Amino acid sequence: MGFRIYIEDPYMDGEVHFLVDYPRDEYICRVLCFPACNRRDLIVERTLELIKDGFIYLLETGQVIHGIRVLGKGYSSIIVVAYHARHGLGVLKIRRTDSRRDDLSREAEAMMEASGSGVTPRLYMYSQDYLFRELVDPVTCRSLEALLTDLFRTGDMDRVKQVIYKVLVALNRLDSTRIDHTELNRPGNHVFICPDGVKIIDWESARRSVKPSNLSSFISYLLYRFRYSSELISRLGLEREKVLRLLRRYKAEYSLEALGEIIDAMHLV
Repeated sequence: MGFRIYIEDPYMDGEVHFLVDYPRDEYICRVLCFPACNRRDLIVERTLELIKDGFIYLLETGQVIHGIRVLGKGYSSIIVVAYHARHGLGVLKIRRTDSRRDDLSREAEAMMEASGSGVTPRLYMYSQDYLFRELVDPVTCRSLEALLTDLFRTGDMDRVKQVIYKVLVALNRLDSTRIDHTELNRPGNHVFICPDGVKIIDWESARRSVKPSNLSSFISYLLYRFRYSSELISRLGLEREKVLRLLRRYKAEYSLEALGEIIDAMHLV
């Protein structure tokens, strides 16, 4: 307590909360019992489990939610930065006390099944109540939506095409694993462009599917929901109906040939 860490991205600066201080550290209690509970035994149980599994401290950083700084929250979890004795800094997702899910294993299993695509952050460890993964570097990685928006504002269409091409290739690999992220029609802060490739986070709703829609959902976003959709269609000379027709073929086979036809139709190369 009273110890701070300063990171190049000021969003990630924060105060350190050592887990061994949990009896008198309000931040630890509120995170481990989010959004609220009166069970002191649950806080003790969760804290001791984290300490036993090698966690040293939580880093109070990110946005303010319910009066505390965290990276984010989902329907089933609260998300913070934590330090582990072996893995270092990473993202710790802790099951909310009001979660409808019994545990976080399904999300961890989806990440492991999709890991062959190269788009998942490294999963370090998980249990019924938490999932600990690689931290997507906030300094070197950009959210896809923010990056595309900046590129359109500056008129850098060559870079726009490069980024979209990279994402389509990555999503084809993800489709081949038959894991559907299910939320890429609104990629928001799910998809990041990093020096080592495309990274996708928040697998809470992911599921196994014989007909995954990762690539098709993303293209739907570009054609209909992206704030610069009209300009994208105009600047790249896209024929929307042709792209949609090729997407239907793609979903019948998920082949590299079908992907190549979509890339050609979108004039990305």
